[in-house]
Formats: sequence, structure tokens, C-alpha cells
Amino acid sequence: MSTLHIITQNIRKNINTKYKDIINSYQDANIICLQETGVLKRSTQIDIEATTNYKIYSSDGENRARGVCILISKDAKEIIKKQVPATLKGNFIHLEFKIESKNINFSIYIAQRITTRPQTEFYEQLDKYAELINVKTDVVIFGGDFNLITSERDSKTGKIKTGRRTLDIFNSIISKLNIKDTYRYRNKNTRVYSWTNFDNSSATRIDRIYLSKHICNKIRETIYTPFTRSDHKGYKLRILIGHIKWGTGFWKLNESLLKQKKYTELIRNFWNSWGKEKLKMNILDWWEKRKKVNKGYNNKLQQGNGNKRKIQI
Repeated sequence: MSTLHIITQNIRKNINTKYKDIINSYQDANIICLQETGVLKRSTQIDIEATTNYKIYSSDGENRARGVCILISKDAKEIIKKQVPATLKGNFIHLEFKIESKNINFSIYIAQRITTRPQTEFYEQLDKYAELINVKTDVVIFGGDFNLITSERDSKTGKIKTGRRTLDIFNSIISKLNIKDTYRYRNKNTRVYSWTNFDNSSATRIDRIYLSKHICNKIRETIYTPFTRSDHKGYKLRILIGHIKWGTGFWKLNESLLKQKKYTELIRNFWNSWGKEKLKMNILDWWEKRKKVNKGYNNKLQQGNGNKRKIQI
């Protein structure tokens, strides 16, 4: 496998009656990310895994507005379904896996539109999860139906209806994961929409896939395509995974420093003043500055201890 083919598709209710059409439509994909799947029946899982080249992982929902699934090629190895907070279940799933003989590590996150509770609340929880997880991957894939847009180009009316706070939180997640919108990476100004309402008066590009910045130059195809059993288009992403030059990865705190009194006092004193600045700044700028200070303390103390090793993963 020299390329990785990924699909995201909101199927609008009930994977158990639609899975054959989904697989027939996207049978050349290595990863199929589905939203609004409802509850996955055991019989459906058995049939998919017995008759196709896919394994399926799910986070079930109680109604049509919930439930996410990932179908992943059996070529993927060491697949781990990560435990996520209960507040995210039914709307979010996180897998880690390896593919190819090079043992390329992937982490894939699938989110979906929120209609059962406030959208801001969901992204606050997801932002906390992005901050706390121990990311040990070479590639991050983050896709789904986000039910928001971040650019006027992605709305037929040219308007962004999402509140400023929700957008700030969403952008914070994108920054923490160090990822880019794959469609916009190749199509700077093209207007295309993944969802249209019943009378065609409103249309937005709410279905997207984000990818680690350092391999965006390996993107080979980005295309939206209709799916007959949903009012959402599917989004296809194809990336070249051979000969990838890996970036510096994610910075991770050296947890042994937490046992040092000098370090904990530095952090405590910093937070006493910095926490008050949160309401005065853009949340993304506030987070980035905080992270930079923490890195500085970390590196300074490590050098003082004679540890010259960079803490990167």
C-alpha cells in the first residue's frame, strides 16, 4: 500500500440498513469514517468483518443524531480503541494503529455534529481531551461532520453562524493537534459544499478531514462526492504514505519534573498570574503562550540536570 485512502460520510441514521451501500460506494478506501450511525448491531459487525476486508469500531448513539463508526482495513496493525470521556461517547471515537512495514503510527479522531446538547459544551470537552491525551503518533487524522465552519468561503450565504467562543475552542483543538484542513490545503478559494438544506437556500462545508501539517505535502486527492442515502456528500482524501519525512512531532512534558519542588513552584507562581489573563485574550493566543512558557521551564530544568535530550514524541 503506497497510498492511504480515507472517507468521511454522515449517513443520516441507521448503519444496519445502509452498510452494504456504504461499502459498495467506498470499497477502495482503507478507512471509512461514519457519523449519525445509531446503534451498531452485533449481526452487522459480524457480517462486515466476515465478508469484507474491514474491521469496524463504534461508539454507539441512542438516536439518529448520535453514533460514530470507523471501518478500517485489515491491513492496519496493532489497532487500539482509546478510552474517551463518557461525555464524548456517541459523538467521538479515537483509534491508534500502524500501517505499512515502516510501522507508521496513526491516530484518528472522528467527531460528529451535535444536536442533542450545546455545541460549545461538546467542543470544550474535546479541547480538554486534546490537551490531556498522550499523543505518540507520527500522523494525526481528525475528521467528521463538525457542524460548524471556520471560513466564509464554506457557506453559500457567506456567513458564519457559529459563536466566537465555540470557534476559538475549535481552533484551539486544531492548534493542539498541529493539523490542517486538507481540502483547503489544495483548494485555497474553491467554494464547495458538503451539506445542502431541502430548498437549496443554505449550504455549508461542514464535513472535513484534517491532517498533520508535516505530511500535507503528500496529499494526492481531495474530492466531495454525493452519496445517495444521505443529504451529506462524502469527502475523499488520498495521501501518499511512502517516503514520508517525519516532522518534529508533539512536545510532551517530562513528567519526572513534577517531582521537583523547584519546577512545581515555578508553574504554580506562573498560573497564579496567567490564569487571570484568559478572559483578556483570544483563547488560542493564550494557550500558545502558556505552552511556550511551560516548554521553557521544562527545557531549562532539564539542562540544569544535565539532561540534553529533547522531549519529543
